[in-house]
Amino acid sequence: MFGRGPPAYAVVVELGVFDQTSEVIRARAPDHLGELRVRAHRRGVKIWFETDVPNKEHYEAQLLSRHYVDGVDGMALEIGSEAWIEPDLDDPELAFEIAARLVDYLLVIEPARS
Repeated sequence: MFGRGPPAYAVVVELGVFDQTSEVIRARAPDHLGELRVRAHRRGVKIWFETDVPNKEHYEAQLLSRHYVDGVDGMALEIGSEAWIEPDLDDPELAFEIAARLVDYLLVIEPARS
């Protein structure tokens, strides 16, 4: 009748990490890639270009159950096609590391898409 409730890590995650990530992305993404759109939410951040709403082709970092990565209990941070196992969400550098990785994806992939 009742679900198991939110994953244990959901109560630990603060929006601040992904808000910080979105601000760093806005500061580091080059203008020549197009009109950047960034949306932070409590479990991640999504980046896309030009349209007001995200389209199928977007960039994302999100927290997910580690079960989907390697079948083990816990948490993972998925960035593009890679997973960071059990990231330290209290690490003050985490937002910068996530943003740097996403901007790397933007710099490599967006020119090829144009």
